[in-house]
Amino acid sequence: MIAATIIARQNKFLLAENAFQRTEIAFYRERIPAGTSLRLTDAWRKRFARAAAGVGWKRLGEIATVAKGATIRDWHRLMLKGELGRKRLGPGRPRVDAKIEALVVRMANENPTWGQLRIAGMLFMCLIAISPRTIAAILDRHGLKPA
Repeated sequence: MIAATIIARQNKFLLAENAFQRTEIAFYRERIPAGTSLRLTDAWRKRFARAAAGVGWKRLGEIATVAKGATIRDWHRLMLKGELGRKRLGPGRPRVDAKIEALVVRMANENPTWGQLRIAGMLFMCLIAISPRTIAAILDRHGLKPA
């Protein structure tokens, strides 16, 4: 009888805590514009993955709002493999070699009437294949304007 009373009291507190947390979630949802994507750190992904494991994946799909249930399940699998949080390569192509970049800047400074197409053509004659758009990006990084 005493054990049943203690369990009922704990259940009552857990239900009240759950109701409070749902109210908090509703508060935050109202303040974040619809369609806004939150950027989660790997630490937060791990926290969500650990918490979700106890809920059950089917139920998680019904209640998860921070990400889809399947996404959180994927985070959990990556966490178990030790792959969640590994450094990834940055977006885009790697930069042009520093020597080539310096050459482009030098050519632009020494030949102010040359545009990015002309610089690309001259470099191509030296067997350096680089696109005019890349030359424009290099000049922009160095504060130079193409002719």
